[in-house]
Amino acid sequence: MDRIQGTDVDPGQLWRDGDPGAGILPTTFKKDFQNGFQEELVGIIEAAGLTPSVSDWTQIRQALAILLGPKTGKDFLVNGAFRHWQREQAFSITSAKYTADRWSANPDDGAATITRQDYTPATEASPPSSFLRFQQTGAATGQPVLAQKIEDVRQLSGREITVSADVRIGAGTDVVQFAVVQDFGQGGSGAVTQVSADLDIDTNFGRVSSTFTLGNMASKTLGARHHTRVELRMPSGKIYSVDWKDVQVELGNVATTVDLPDFGLELMRCMRYYQKSYDPGVYAGDTNVLNGAISTHESGSVKEGMQT
Repeated sequence: MDRIQGTDVDPGQLWRDGDPGAGILPTTFKKDFQNGFQEELVGIIEAAGLTPSVSDWTQIRQALAILLGPKTGKDFLVNGAFRHWQREQAFSITSAKYTADRWSANPDDGAATITRQDYTPATEASPPSSFLRFQQTGAATGQPVLAQKIEDVRQLSGREITVSADVRIGAGTDVVQFAVVQDFGQGGSGAVTQVSADLDIDTNFGRVSSTFTLGNMASKTLGARHHTRVELRMPSGKIYSVDWKDVQVELGNVATTVDLPDFGLELMRCMRYYQKSYDPGVYAGDTNVLNGAISTHESGSVKEGMQT
């Protein structure tokens, strides 16, 4: 897009009114300018996964809300570095359950223990504060999964994204996969799933990544709680321990350096979905003694209406 061109414009390439009495012609509409103006605006609408509509005068506003999204920085995930654990720091599960903030763990038909692990600075160079250990204690017939939902399926529809993470296995070698699911919500169109190729892992943290091109919203119907779900898929039929850290979802086909957001701002984003009224280091079921009185901390609250 460019400013208006021609000999019938004011200085600074500005539009002008005409003055027939003085023989001054007004600025004329030109197809290049009009087409550029149209395509720039329609491009914003379509980049957000929306279909241009002559009857909807709010589409630019909708598109900007989708494209900018409820996020900070380039990463579409919340708590990708597993720094926030409001509920607990250790979980024994036999079905899907939220563990670290925003992350749901599912051992399929097996069993698993999910724990927060902290680095020892003397043995790790410039580490993040923690990582997540997914220990499959009961073999599953399907793939155990660690997943996060990204609000509003339109936010990433029609776009190229790259999923990346640092990952290692406790012993030997194996493979993991990434999957991206476009879930159009309850009562909406059927979900669309894409799965990466096998990604090799060993006992050392290594960065793995995969790029996906997501479908657009053409002919799709939205239902309640629509979202894009990112899944970290692990081996089936085995007992193992897999460590995950610095998971990132970003636009484009290149896995770039991890960009950790401000700790406090990220905690606030986590608390849009779940929060508790006591200190971060205190967990549900913990007891406190004050002036001889014993109190037990209750579970936090899930925010109604938020995509959990």
